[in-house]
Amino acid sequence: MTLHSFSHLYSPLSEALQKLDALSDAAETHGILCGLLCLSPHPQADWERYYQRFLRYVLDDTNRLKADPRCQHLLQALQDYTESQLRSNELTFSLLLPDDHLPLVERVQALMNWCTGFLFGLHLEQPFATAQLDADMQAFLNDISAISQLALPSQDDNSDEADYMHVLEYVRMGVLTLYQQRYYQNPQNQSQME
Repeated sequence: MTLHSFSHLYSPLSEALQKLDALSDAAETHGILCGLLCLSPHPQADWERYYQRFLRYVLDDTNRLKADPRCQHLLQALQDYTESQLRSNELTFSLLLPDDHLPLVERVQALMNWCTGFLFGLHLEQPFATAQLDADMQAFLNDISAISQLALPSQDDNSDEADYMHVLEYVRMGVLTLYQQRYYQNPQNQSQME
């Protein structure tokens, strides 16, 4: 399966997760995955162990995947696509969220779930060492926590839509910055910056 954009993945993954009575929706699942990738941006070392924990958290019982190879395929495609986006120098990373034509309240709820998942993914293995981050990244993680607890808008209007898009871009760039800072801390990856 070739993924051309996340808009093509959100609905099928949502349906597959619902079918398996997953503990997380598609947005939270992507948030957890992004948190894990930021926690361990060198998957070759610990990734399989992290990925199994990710599956257990999302599905509770990973044996459910055996009954639904399509969901397993979608989750693998999500990982592959997300990792390639985070490593890209073209800033193509995006959050897996509902399409923009859906009501704002639904999109804000999904963004809140995404942020909750992201923080969970960062701390899945052990408390994330935020003291090692610069002040901007520490502030960013505090903001992610605040975004995960936003009040839902009462109705759609243009100012709320503009605020949503601004917050979405802030989260997108913050995650991309955090991943790339941690990825390029590894001397083996520094040659890719040139």
